[in-house]
Amino acid sequence: MRGLGLGPDGGGGAEGGGEVADDRAGGVEGDRAELGGAGQGGPQTPTPQRVAAVRALRELLAAGYGTEARPIASYGAPAPGTLGGVYPDYDDRVFPGLVAAQELAGIDVDYLRNVDRVSEAGIAEASLADLGTLFTYLVRGERFADGHVAAAIENGKVGRMLDRLTALVPEIR
Repeated sequence: MRGLGLGPDGGGGAEGGGEVADDRAGGVEGDRAELGGAGQGGPQTPTPQRVAAVRALRELLAAGYGTEARPIASYGAPAPGTLGGVYPDYDDRVFPGLVAAQELAGIDVDYLRNVDRVSEAGIAEASLADLGTLFTYLVRGERFADGHVAAAIENGKVGRMLDRLTALVPEIR
């Protein structure tokens, strides 16, 4: 799966990808039930809290977060002979901003089916529903691949997604 092209082979996460199973109770079917059977959990109202969270994340990125000048911190250390153990230590504004952006764009419970098509179309021309797919892929991807969000911040994709969301949801401006 190409997705956001975060891994070396274009797959999700630091190690590359493949499809990711949803391990939550109920999975995608549970999400559909929560959303009244729809595959897309339509855009939510741009409340002051959602708008503030997205603006805070945009400001954080504009200040250089995730660049060489201001890298994303990490914690932990790999145990000898293992590959894992180092995890991104995200700023407190990252996930509230991403979740708010996901809610404003709409949650796509079928994101795994849609992400390749949406990614190929590009962020600059993405519809609100397309952004919903990308934000859902991004937020859920971190659950299965530590550093998924960090890679998208560092390569500028999160900033471009937020810029496009701002163009489509004028309340964020």
